[in-house]
Amino acid sequence: MRYPSERAARVAIVSNYFPAYRAALFRSLEGQGDIEFVYISGKATSASFIPDAQLDDLHHRSIRVLRVGVPGTKNAFTWRCGTVSAMFARKYDALVLPNDILAPDVWLACLLSRMMRVPVCIWGQGLSRPPGRFRDALRKALTRLATAAVYYTESGRDYWAARGIDTRKLFVAYNALDTVRQVAVRDQMDPAALESFLRDQGLAGRKLFTFLGRLIEEKRPRFFIDAIATAVAVDTSVVGLLIGDGPERAALEELVRARGLAEHIRFVGAIHEETTIAAYLIPSTAVVLPAFAGLAIQHAGIYGVPLVLGDVAHSHGPEREIVVDQVTGIWCGESDLGAFARAMLRLTSEPGLRETLSANIRHVVESKYSVGAMAQGILDATRYCLVT
Repeated sequence: MRYPSERAARVAIVSNYFPAYRAALFRSLEGQGDIEFVYISGKATSASFIPDAQLDDLHHRSIRVLRVGVPGTKNAFTWRCGTVSAMFARKYDALVLPNDILAPDVWLACLLSRMMRVPVCIWGQGLSRPPGRFRDALRKALTRLATAAVYYTESGRDYWAARGIDTRKLFVAYNALDTVRQVAVRDQMDPAALESFLRDQGLAGRKLFTFLGRLIEEKRPRFFIDAIATAVAVDTSVVGLLIGDGPERAALEELVRARGLAEHIRFVGAIHEETTIAAYLIPSTAVVLPAFAGLAIQHAGIYGVPLVLGDVAHSHGPEREIVVDQVTGIWCGESDLGAFARAMLRLTSEPGLRETLSANIRHVVESKYSVGAMAQGILDATRYCLVT
């Protein structure tokens, strides 16, 4: 199709739900003279740990999202009501849909795309963790059907380019949090107020290491506690902070009590207020994530906090590309407590190394994984769809 000559093209971005941090991206997409975006979503489920984006000032429409669990897994088939009917009605000039191989509405939209002359762009990680032949085959088939695909990192794009997908239809929109807000908070943080906050929390003068994410088994918060205990045996000024909540919290709190670690482990809980998150992250020596790290990497990086990660790459999200060993963080053997403790203590004993890693990761996140860069990736893919 081609751009409609008499008006701006109408493009719908559709998802199960839009987490709060996506609002900054969508506002960055506004004001395009050639494209009018409409944002269509369901609501966050009880399993979601980030609240819905507030999009009252944008063209936002709520829909029902139907979910049917896949037996024996944590996955679900999803159907976004209205997606297929919008194709038949040609309500939009293009659709941006989740890159979800378990979504029949996405498959149908891609199949109908050429017939209805409504291009479809699929958007997301686009990689399975861990990879598997059957899932790869499905993802390749879906990518071939779609007009374009947008990935969160170069590795996602390059993975499918190496498997024969036309590179012209593959785009990158680096996954970003609300970097506009985060940079403002970071740059306005008063050192005296930060020191006062730490005193009030009983953390002044302590060496802080932070776990940032849901307290779920897959992220291995127990291993984080073990790593803190190992480091404490060498340096009693070490304190571990767990920022997040989840089904493992009660058991973890009991574990800390039973091991006599209450002085060295702090359960902060889920925090959604950016200034408070920054007050904990900025003085942290490192964010330590044994497994399933994702957007927490960007969150740490924008505040200049290096990462210490477990080295099973496929257990992390595509954001793991940000963490280069000895450049923006440190990779450790996934079950090597000693390696984690040594990495953590090294960052406290070698301030020059910590400063270098801090400056490097801050630069990477601010320059590549910003809201502006992500918006440009979405725009490039959308405009490709509209002229293809």
